[in-house]
Amino acid sequence: MALILQLAGEFPSAVRASGNEYYRSGKVKIKNGSPMNIEAAVEDTTINNVRLWREGNEISVRCTCPEYASGPCKHLWAALLAADAENYLQGGAGGAGRLTLIEEDPDEGSEYLEGDDDEDDEDDEDDLGGQADIYSGKTNVVTGRFHSQEKNDQLSWREQLAALSPKIEESPIQNNEWPASRELLYVIDANQTLQTHSLVLEIHYRDRKKDGDWAKPKSQRFPRNVIPNLPDSVDREILTLLAGGKDMGNSNNFYYGYGQTYDSVPNFYQLAGLLPQTVIPMIVRTGRAKLRVMEMGEIWLPLEWDEGPPYEFWLKAELSDDKKQYLVTGELRRGEERMSLKTPTLLIDDGLLFTKEKAARFDAGNAFNWVVLMRKQKMMAVPVTHRDELLGEILKSPQLPRLDLPEEMRYEEAIATPRPRLTIREPQKSYWGSQKLQGELEFDYAGTIVASQDATRGIFNIETHRLLLRNPEVEVAAANQLQGLGWKFKKAEYSFQIGQTGQTGQTGQTGQSGQNGQAGYWELPPSKLPRVVRDLLGDGWHVEAEGKVYRRPGKFNLEVNSGIDWFELHGKVDFGGGVTANLPALLAALKRGESLVKLDDGTYGMLPEEWLNKYGLLAGLGEAKEDHLRFKKTQLGVLDALLLAQPEASFDTAFESAREMLKNFEGIAPAVPPQ
Repeated sequence: MALILQLAGEFPSAVRASGNEYYRSGKVKIKNGSPMNIEAAVEDTTINNVRLWREGNEISVRCTCPEYASGPCKHLWAALLAADAENYLQGGAGGAGRLTLIEEDPDEGSEYLEGDDDEDDEDDEDDLGGQADIYSGKTNVVTGRFHSQEKNDQLSWREQLAALSPKIEESPIQNNEWPASRELLYVIDANQTLQTHSLVLEIHYRDRKKDGDWAKPKSQRFPRNVIPNLPDSVDREILTLLAGGKDMGNSNNFYYGYGQTYDSVPNFYQLAGLLPQTVIPMIVRTGRAKLRVMEMGEIWLPLEWDEGPPYEFWLKAELSDDKKQYLVTGELRRGEERMSLKTPTLLIDDGLLFTKEKAARFDAGNAFNWVVLMRKQKMMAVPVTHRDELLGEILKSPQLPRLDLPEEMRYEEAIATPRPRLTIREPQKSYWGSQKLQGELEFDYAGTIVASQDATRGIFNIETHRLLLRNPEVEVAAANQLQGLGWKFKKAEYSFQIGQTGQTGQTGQTGQSGQNGQAGYWELPPSKLPRVVRDLLGDGWHVEAEGKVYRRPGKFNLEVNSGIDWFELHGKVDFGGGVTANLPALLAALKRGESLVKLDDGTYGMLPEEWLNKYGLLAGLGEAKEDHLRFKKTQLGVLDALLLAQPEASFDTAFESAREMLKNFEGIAPAVPPQ
């Protein structure tokens, strides 16, 4: 989670607003940064040196500005924004859990923060290493402040004991009472939403002053038991939904005193999934929803809920006035109503949009990556000569938006059934020493080969303006078949994703791939390959390994010709495409214990298992000649039994007569013994 989301509650809203402005104006310069610390200079009327360093889930901070003595300052907030942008201060492995901000005493280590470059290298190492000076003090668990050991020793016992009680402004509301005049405000932070890619909501409350005006809003954690006592039933429902159940496995709560846990709920939320669509309409209908935008500072914009149907995103292409270009723009539509894509202050893929006046439902049509692109580009101008190329690029998008195209860009769609393809690479030695074959799954769509990791929606034919849609059901079934045959899918080190969100909200859609939306490859032990290839070829797959294409066997033909005192058995298997293999080559492969035979065109044919069961005995009988087997006359019975199993076999007249004699043979009659 972003640092600013976890630590925002430590900074007053006015401080955050000023820090946002410093960061946006480029007044933050990072001197050094790492997962564990950051040193920065923030330009104000003077240069303020800031340092933040992390130990586990504690982030210690210090700033040289005068305001820091009164609490976390705007320069610290600006530095946190810069750290988030550069992915600093994320901690080492296992750094999960709620972060705690520890403000170090402003006087301690001030020489270092002043940035004296003439210090000894040895002294600099001590400061940076954090072993001697910076971490020499003790953390006060109660107040979250940082004090040096020497300073604690100088305090009186009353002062030291008084430190055990939390400061009022730093602790949550302490009881379950809620004044009837107090009201909640719900603030949607547009800037932090854009930075964190999910809706950021901050809960504030305010009370009436004696003169009847509203006091300045405050934001802090709420005791969980205050929720049932809220006077407004809608507030009770909203906070109940936001707070959810207690996490009994997480001990990262706020502590007061020693060992006492105060059961409170956050005042800062990061909403995603179904929660924004569920909670935000309820919040805005209260009339107490506000939108915070950077350019307005601490002036919060009131929001009204639009009860109408969702605005839909459309991609529109039209000819320019001079007919030389196509102008591609994005637009929001609702019936006859039109809204420019630049009008909303905020659009999120969770189905909501926010202008400076209202919140409404929004339907991106599963093509939020297009929303991101068109919000950034505003308009694309494409020469008319590139019309078909433009259309093809639009149509291959994984998630196609609603389209408003001119007549000349109309197209038709068709769904195709692809032929699965498996390309097998040589074994890769694993860490444990075992070798595995690697496989790549692809699909043949009418001659166009598409990798399973490819996220394109279809194949566009420029000449016919026809989009051949991919068939997800067939592709998923092919992946499942590989898995059933013993192939295991190995995820790559990254996920294949489409459309980064940029500045408008949620992440884009994940692309198709070999297995469950992940990029990667398939693995198989080499010993399983023959059976796998045989099964896949039997189901019509195209299979090749290291450039060797495997062919499925087709019809098996047998022919017998008679010689003077022998029979010649001719046979061949049709492997398709006019490629055949003669009987001696098939039987030789069988005799060697192989299940493949190399064909004349360089491809490899699989010996059919049922053929091996029927005719394998021939490998040990007969004499192999160039293109046939020669059998003796006395082996007539073997050939006859073979032809009975192959009724479509052909033979000459001499062999037919011999078969007929054998068929009519009734045995040998006993001869009359001689005298």
